[in-house]
Amino acid sequence: MPSFPYKLITFDVTGTLLKPKSVFKTYADFAKRCGIQVEPTDLTNGFKMAFKTMDVNHPNFGLESGLGWRAWWSSVVKETFKNAVPEETGRIDSVANDLIEHYAKGSAWSMEPQSIDVLKSLKSTGAHLGVISNFDPRLHRILRENDLSEFFSFVLTSYEAKCTKPNVAIFRCAAEIFKQQSGVPLIGEEALHVGDNYDLDYMAARGAGWQSILVSSKGTNSTCKDCLVLKSLQELKEHLVK
Repeated sequence: MPSFPYKLITFDVTGTLLKPKSVFKTYADFAKRCGIQVEPTDLTNGFKMAFKTMDVNHPNFGLESGLGWRAWWSSVVKETFKNAVPEETGRIDSVANDLIEHYAKGSAWSMEPQSIDVLKSLKSTGAHLGVISNFDPRLHRILRENDLSEFFSFVLTSYEAKCTKPNVAIFRCAAEIFKQQSGVPLIGEEALHVGDNYDLDYMAARGAGWQSILVSSKGTNSTCKDCLVLKSLQELKEHLVK
C-alpha cells in the first residue's frame, strides 16, 4: 500500500466545515427582541453591500486600518439595518453587540455532514490537520464548542496571521507553523488545502505551491474545468483515504 502523500491538510471553515445558521432570520429575530420589526428578506442586499464595503475600506475585519474586528462587525450590522429600517438606527447598537456575541458561540453554526468523520479518518493517516480561514479570533471558540478543535494541530485565522486568503503569505505562515510543530520543513506537494471557494481556496493554495481540492455540492466549477471538485466531505474521504 502506498504511503499517504500529504504531511499537512488544511481546511477552510465557512462553507466547508461549518456554516452560520439562518443568518438573516437570526438578524431579524435579534432585532425583534429590541422592538425592531424587519423581514429577513429585507436584510439580504443590505448585508451584502455592508460586508463588501467594509471589506474594501477596512480589510481583514478592520485589522489593517486599526478599526478592529468587533467594531468592524458592529459597522456591518448597523449598515445592514440602516438600509432596511433607517428610522431605527438608535437601537441597532444593542442588536449589533448581541449578534457579535451570538456568532461567537458554537451553537450559532451548523456542521456540514461528515465533518467529524472525515477529520477522524484523515487524522488517522498521520497527517497534520490545520485550519486556514479568513476569520476573526472568535473561530477558536466556535471550533471548540463544535468539538472540532481536537482534530487540528493549529488554527490560523487571517486576523491572527495578519493577511487574508488569497495572499500566499497565509499559506507560508501555515507551513512555518507545521515546521515548528513537526521539526521538518514542508514541501509544497506534501501540503493539501480543502475549501469551497475557487479564488480564495483552490487557486490561492496552488499559488503557494500546494495541492488543493474544492468541495462543492454542485460537483463542478464553471471557472475551472480542470479543477478537482468533490460534491461532499464524504467524497473527499473516499478520494483521500483508500
